[in-house]
Amino acid sequence: MRTGIRTAAPEFSVFVSKEATPEIRFGFIISKAVGNAVTRNRIKRQLRAIAAGAVSTLPKRDIVIRVNPKAANGRFEDLVNAFEQSLVDVRG
Repeated sequence: MRTGIRTAAPEFSVFVSKEATPEIRFGFIISKAVGNAVTRNRIKRQLRAIAAGAVSTLPKRDIVIRVNPKAANGRFEDLVNAFEQSLVDVRG
């Protein structure tokens, strides 16, 4: 995470490795500051769905998403927009 590319949105920060990997791997960091277990799992499910839809447009690298507490109050559409905006620099 220290040597890769970092982008940020109010809902989360995205870290992308510089080295290419055989396949895309996502990691999610969601601390207890975001909310209770139900809230954290809901956000994780939503981010997995967003990531699955974007896999074909992303380079094969490791991607780590660190969720901020603001994501707990947002809508699904807000997460989708933040995800797309934060990965514009990484695509292609």
